[in-house]
Amino acid sequence: MYGSDRAFSYQLFTKAIQIMKVLKLLGVATMLLGGFGALAPAASVQTVYVRMLQPCQRTVTRYVCQTQWERQEVVCYRRVWETQYQVRRYQVARPVWETSYQECRYWVLRPVWETRWRICTERRVRYVRETRYRQYTYTVARPVVETHMEQVRYTVWRPVWETHYREHCTTQWRPVTTYRTVQEDRGCWVTECAVVPGRRGYRLRWLPARCEVDPNTGQQVYRWPGLYWVLESEPPRTIARRVWKPQIVTRKVPVTTYVPQQVRVRVPYQVCRWVPETVVRQVPKRVCRVVYERRTQRIAYQVCRPVVEEVKHRVPVQVCRWVRQERVMRIPVQTCRIVYEQREEKVPVQVCRLVAEKRTVWVPRVVWRPMTTVETVYVPRYVPLCVPQCDPCAP
Repeated sequence: MYGSDRAFSYQLFTKAIQIMKVLKLLGVATMLLGGFGALAPAASVQTVYVRMLQPCQRTVTRYVCQTQWERQEVVCYRRVWETQYQVRRYQVARPVWETSYQECRYWVLRPVWETRWRICTERRVRYVRETRYRQYTYTVARPVVETHMEQVRYTVWRPVWETHYREHCTTQWRPVTTYRTVQEDRGCWVTECAVVPGRRGYRLRWLPARCEVDPNTGQQVYRWPGLYWVLESEPPRTIARRVWKPQIVTRKVPVTTYVPQQVRVRVPYQVCRWVPETVVRQVPKRVCRVVYERRTQRIAYQVCRPVVEEVKHRVPVQVCRWVRQERVMRIPVQTCRIVYEQREEKVPVQVCRLVAEKRTVWVPRVVWRPMTTVETVYVPRYVPLCVPQCDPCAP
């Protein structure tokens, strides 16, 4: 209570000073300094109420939220996958290729090369190199380095480490479990048969002599017997392929999310303070001066002198003549026939079953607890104050 009385007296004194400043601006300060008794007939007194704030303490009760964890047992279902095999029968068309040969006679022109020689005369220019010497005079600037020692003063900043503490707000994540609906595909693979067309391509075949119509000119053209590229196609074949058959199943899955929570922690940290220091050291200083010298050097240089020569040499010349020759070639002809076979295979099928399990989980629960604190509040209070007023009609 003693501290609150001092604060109240200080506020009262502050208000009185503010009122004195207002009266001084109105010209009443002279009356207050010269004496209130001499101006009593010409002055009147007015009561002014001044609003003051007086501190007082009160007790406040607040409720704080806290989290408590409870242990509960939950039944969960776990999926167990098992593999079963099924026998599938299908028919396969297997191509069987047979090869036969045909004789084809044709004429070819074989080149025969013969070598002949002829004499050629050629003039060649050959350069002969000669070495000659000449005197060259030049000036060289030779550096002379001298070392002197000087004192250098400089300031070095030395680090001083200090430890301080500060409050740091961190976020902790609290787990919260919810359930959401999930759709799963529990389908299986199914085997289907499909017909694939045969491949088309060009093959070299022997064709007899015939007359055809040229598609570019539209005229009838005679075709000589020989080997031609013919467009052929293979017979279609049946293949088995695997196709996925979907099966959508809906179930609930637990989802755990984390909620942030603010926590205040006192964290130490290092502060570096730099202190200046003056250091003196001897620094070597190198001074370079230049000395000029005159030198003479013998320089060698090359001179080329042309020499003309006549050279005779024999040049080989290749001469080609063509010789007609008959040849016989065996052309392989492939024939394809389709053989159908019955086959069996085991297909693995995945089967799922659910197994119940008991698990223990922690469930959060919110509890409100009261907390009592003491606070300081300021209560307004009006204090009467007598202020003298001056009559403007008085002498």
